[in-house]
Amino acid sequence: MSSSDKSRLDGPRRTLTAMLGAAIFATVPLWPATKAAETAQCHVPERRPEISFTQLTGPLVFDTSHSRQQLRRLKNTRGGSSISNGWIPIGWTLTELKLAMNVRVDATPDGQGRYCSSLIAVKAKLGYDKLTVFVARGYGRGSCQYLSVIKHEQQHVAIFRDTLDRFMPRFEARLRRAAERHTPVRTRTPKQGAARLKRSLDRQIQPLFREINKTLDPANGRLDTKANYEREQSNCPTW
Repeated sequence: MSSSDKSRLDGPRRTLTAMLGAAIFATVPLWPATKAAETAQCHVPERRPEISFTQLTGPLVFDTSHSRQQLRRLKNTRGGSSISNGWIPIGWTLTELKLAMNVRVDATPDGQGRYCSSLIAVKAKLGYDKLTVFVARGYGRGSCQYLSVIKHEQQHVAIFRDTLDRFMPRFEARLRRAAERHTPVRTRTPKQGAARLKRSLDRQIQPLFREINKTLDPANGRLDTKANYEREQSNCPTW
């Protein structure tokens, strides 16, 4: 088998929404002001904000509609690793880690034409909408090759899910601490205040996205070695 004909059980790629600088998916419903401001100062609310944090495990989806070359182009388009030494992808796991926050604020007029906004509640969801395992078209379900690719990619899926499980308590603790220690903000409109508070929470959580990425890369890399590919492919007579 020449190097240009080799197939590769290639590793996963994921989109970490906060890491890439994309806006956190959020809606910002506002609680209307319930009283006039007694002073021009913004006061810290007496009650701590309510925090709700949910983990999204995401369904596992299998896609067998792409050829090897289509998978190669898809990997390049979605930021996958470059293909070298003639290896062509026949399997790939694509994930997207998302953080969605829904914040509610108490926006009180300050008597000077502006509003003091304080966090009342934060509902956050972190995890995967779905995990897609691609298997190159042409390998029949149940065949030796198909099962070999699936076995390899399911190890990547386990890494993603296990790593998220380990990081969830840290994400929740970081969000809770940031919300409870927040400082009310003064803005022209309640909507601006809610947006500023959300951005503040986002900034304090983003470093954890970088940490989870540093954990995932070496774990996945230990599966995606030339020796491992060759050992797995030796289990089937042809590819």
